[in-house]
Amino acid sequence: MTYTSNTDDYIDLKLSDIIFDEKVCDMVESLETKLPTYLYNNLVDMNTFSLSDDRFDSVLRGYKEGLPPVRVQKILGGKYMLIDGRHRMAAVIVLEGDSIPCKIVDN
Repeated sequence: MTYTSNTDDYIDLKLSDIIFDEKVCDMVESLETKLPTYLYNNLVDMNTFSLSDDRFDSVLRGYKEGLPPVRVQKILGGKYMLIDGRHRMAAVIVLEGDSIPCKIVDN
């Protein structure tokens, strides 16, 4: 995947190291793609808005042109919480990636 940020601004994290909300899973499954079983333990039920099909289509089109890295926050156990980038996270899962560039942010 091409990203628009300087590579010094982010690191690649394995998807299995990122905790994300179930809305990402809903988006993946709406595209008739199965969430990999190794990611089931990374799902949290959060009261967030649904992902937009139009926004997701835009992310998929921009995937090769360049996107900003997702933002994550370090939490306990060597895991990271996805803060911003749910559409990008869903795109990587649908396109069968196993890692995603991330910018680690503080609270």
